[in-house]
Amino acid sequence: MASYSFQKSALAVSASAALLALSLANTAQAANDVGQLIINAQISNTTCLLTYVNDGGATAANSKTLNLGTYSVAAASAVAVGGNIGASQRVNLALKAADGVTDCTFNSPTALWDVGINIPPANYYTISGVTSLKNTATENAATGVGVVLTSGNSAQGTLPSQTAVNFTNATASYGTLLGTPGSTQPNVAPTNWIVLFAQMVKTTAAVGPGVYTHSIPLNVYYR
Repeated sequence: MASYSFQKSALAVSASAALLALSLANTAQAANDVGQLIINAQISNTTCLLTYVNDGGATAANSKTLNLGTYSVAAASAVAVGGNIGASQRVNLALKAADGVTDCTFNSPTALWDVGINIPPANYYTISGVTSLKNTATENAATGVGVVLTSGNSAQGTLPSQTAVNFTNATASYGTLLGTPGSTQPNVAPTNWIVLFAQMVKTTAAVGPGVYTHSIPLNVYYR
């Protein structure tokens, strides 16, 4: 392992531009549809690379976009405030060697790692004690929706139990940890992966059409 500092990556959570449009059948007639192309790259001098497991070629561009889908205003409005809209999407985070396949070898057999995020209070809601990411789209932004993150860690290939990520639990040293939500320091074993789910939720009684997007920098920490 090159150092005990951190490595940066990014996770983007989005929904297609037709998100909450009038209806799937009427979208083409009602308005011009739009889309988004995301191009990323990274050159890293770290020994351990944050890899999106089972997401081919992740080490070539250390970024991942989760598309949560397209829903009608009627469908989203029918959900209770705090309720789920559509299905969640999942990403698997692991540390790999430069080839993106071999497990990373730590200098110390007792070393641990985790991924930390920092979400400013202005960028999340709190509903009934659950925090959700606000929409940061600056044009044609959907209203009345947010995204809840849940995560956990386990041996690669197995699904860990999920805990809601509470953005108010951030520490000055590590931010909000994803591998062990609620922990104040990294506690993920070297060969374990972190499994993160993103779920769109309704945040207000009124829902308005538009796009949703939120980009999250990911920091890898060791101890």
